[in-house]
Amino acid sequence: MTETNDDANNTRLIELKKFFIFNSKYGSTEGEEKNKIMFYHPAESELDTKIKDVGLCEAIVKFTNTFTADESIYCMRTQKTLQLFFKPEDEFWMIMIVNAPSERKTRLSEGQTVASEYTEYRCEDAHEIVYREVLKQSYNMFRLFNGTFGDNLVGENDIQQVDSLIAKLTKFYEKYVTTLKSRNCDILDVFRSIQYMPLNKFQFLRVHNFIQMIESTFVAINHCIFLFNEQLVWSGINPSDLYSIYEYLTGLLFPKSSADDVRGGSLTRNYSNVLDTQYGAYLAGPTNQSDNCKKPPTVYICNNGECQAYKMIVYNALSGTLCMFVKDKNALTNEFYEELHSFIGPQLTNIASEIAENLTKETVTGKSLLCTSSLSSSSTSIANSNSDESTQTTKYLFFNELNCQHNGTIHLNQKLYKKKRSIPREIMNLLNDLYVQDANTSSSCEIIVKTLSDYWIVKRSTNFRHSFVIFNKNATLLDIAEEANKIFDTHLNDVFSHV
Repeated sequence: MTETNDDANNTRLIELKKFFIFNSKYGSTEGEEKNKIMFYHPAESELDTKIKDVGLCEAIVKFTNTFTADESIYCMRTQKTLQLFFKPEDEFWMIMIVNAPSERKTRLSEGQTVASEYTEYRCEDAHEIVYREVLKQSYNMFRLFNGTFGDNLVGENDIQQVDSLIAKLTKFYEKYVTTLKSRNCDILDVFRSIQYMPLNKFQFLRVHNFIQMIESTFVAINHCIFLFNEQLVWSGINPSDLYSIYEYLTGLLFPKSSADDVRGGSLTRNYSNVLDTQYGAYLAGPTNQSDNCKKPPTVYICNNGECQAYKMIVYNALSGTLCMFVKDKNALTNEFYEELHSFIGPQLTNIASEIAENLTKETVTGKSLLCTSSLSSSSTSIANSNSDESTQTTKYLFFNELNCQHNGTIHLNQKLYKKKRSIPREIMNLLNDLYVQDANTSSSCEIIVKTLSDYWIVKRSTNFRHSFVIFNKNATLLDIAEEANKIFDTHLNDVFSHV
């Protein structure tokens, strides 16, 4: 993948350079080094280049192991690149290399009459914590749809087993690496969190009862996820797998379904018992009954350290989406799909309609909805959800480590946050540094930071919850502290009331 140029500023942005996976167990003898390579991007690179890159990474790992006992190396910086290391399974190493951003500048040296050009590289702009998590997530996504690397070593001998794994890795990662937006990765990739939809207690209770009715009526359904406007309302899946599923839904399935709707009109519904007021349809389900429906993907969900395969059914009505996970794939018959459609279609349509109507009322009155469930512990201002985030000089971000939830105004639109940035990269990297130093702890602290560019950051952490307020203004420490307190009292009062 080539670097991206910004001709207006004569700069080059952060871009993925190389991505490869190797296993030192194979090809250990001289002349067979190529057998270590499980996957390499870009694929058109010469074999000699691939072998040298893998050999260099092996040498780095072995050298650093003389200083550590747990193979804890995770990054290496050069002037032009940031190289990330990740060992997801025994003997397997994943490597990602990103180009550092650079800018062409001119300077007039002593004794020269004509200015000369030079390239200034800013490798520090590529934050190692961010891209380390991006690399980890690339493994999590593979495991979600294919199982572990070890699970895919299938065959009667080593050659067949390696060929089987290479085929799976190539099929998955050839498409996946093209979706990585390296230049736009930031603290949300570190959080690996999801925005929750705040509902009042009556609507949340109705959603909860609806999920319980589905799981008790259809015993083949083991778990459910409920989303509205691509925000999470309810989940029966562990947070790690939930994030990967959410990335798949919002990054692939939903956009594809929307594109199919534009090309082919509304979703096809070939059921004889469809009500006139029902707008539900499968996005992943019975492919023989809808041209726009995708075959239910197989996903591997981990519970108590054990991964089990499920078929994921996705059903949508208005802005409400229901994901259902079935362990017994033999239960997915045409009769099952029709009965399920008749049961959830009318109810999901009514629930989604009521949620949308209530959100409209709250927007008009300027009030905030509070989610009173245990899944959500802070409120989000709905009235500001449609405003232009680039015009706001004050922003806040809240993250709860316990349920992987985030709220705030740094990225108002979850679908656009990888396309635009309203805060400079150096400020976003500073948020990463402030978060990492207090991550995974229940201790309480408050930090106020002022940058040379007149940005102020106020951070509060307590009980695995972290909140940031960012100001872009020239003010005194006292003024910033007072304004930050107002924002904490307005949006995060329940979180820090005991601090």
